[in-house]
Amino acid sequence: MGLPKVPLNDSITPGVDVVGKVLMCGDSATVIHGVNNGDTVASLVGCGGNAKYINLNAVQLVRVPRGVASISASIVIESYLPAFQALLLKVSKEDRYNPSILNGKKVLILGGITTVGQALIELCLLLGASQVYGTAITKHHKLIVSLGAIPVEIGPETWPEDMNEQIDIAVDPSNFAVSKETLKVMKQDGKLVCFGRGGDIDKFAGPVLDTFPGLFNIKSLYNVFDEWMENLEGSKGDLSYLFGLLKQNRIDPQLAGTLRLNKVSDAHVVLDGKRRIQGTFVCLPFEKK
Repeated sequence: MGLPKVPLNDSITPGVDVVGKVLMCGDSATVIHGVNNGDTVASLVGCGGNAKYINLNAVQLVRVPRGVASISASIVIESYLPAFQALLLKVSKEDRYNPSILNGKKVLILGGITTVGQALIELCLLLGASQVYGTAITKHHKLIVSLGAIPVEIGPETWPEDMNEQIDIAVDPSNFAVSKETLKVMKQDGKLVCFGRGGDIDKFAGPVLDTFPGLFNIKSLYNVFDEWMENLEGSKGDLSYLFGLLKQNRIDPQLAGTLRLNKVSDAHVVLDGKRRIQGTFVCLPFEKK
């Protein structure tokens, strides 16, 4: 994730997120899209997210509210946007911004300690879920509890029996960690959302889909980049909504640290270490020493 200045010009296929200030824009960007020089804006871009300058079409931009830190906005795009869209996959525009949309729902997060998993837990509780389960190895159960969720082991064979056929929504941001045994906890009309792209669903989840066809009457494969391309206005609305929650201090993105581009490898060294890192590393490509 980078924080460059953003002049507006030609469009780019989305692929990574970027937050920066508008250095220069044309009249149509202002008149049609309400974008002005000096605005802090956010977008998903195909390449160049760590560049000092990048040209973007104004239609791809979401304004970051005044008072919202660019670094926090970047974390929201990275973790909270996919979490929110996965939870509310195929929920209508009229309903998806209902602050109690998950009232009474029981949700299972597969991979609860990932950054997206933690955002999922936070959003579930914010939107009214009655119970949220998060999978993690035993030594990370305290973290799951601190987030307000119920920790369960990664392997479903140890899950309590009172979970069986009780889960309304299960989200798997871990590239199809789901199995037939996992799905015993799902309600018959439950929704499972897996993260992936294109042919991934046939490669990784085909046998599971065949076994539990009733669980997949709603699109179950989600990818934030695909959603941005296929439903740009809807995705921009989701991001604006999340920025609003951030401005109201209703969500709390955790920053692990900032790094210059030439120090990005240091983040991987830390992440591969024994200490559990809380939060997201953000790249500031042109930050001075």
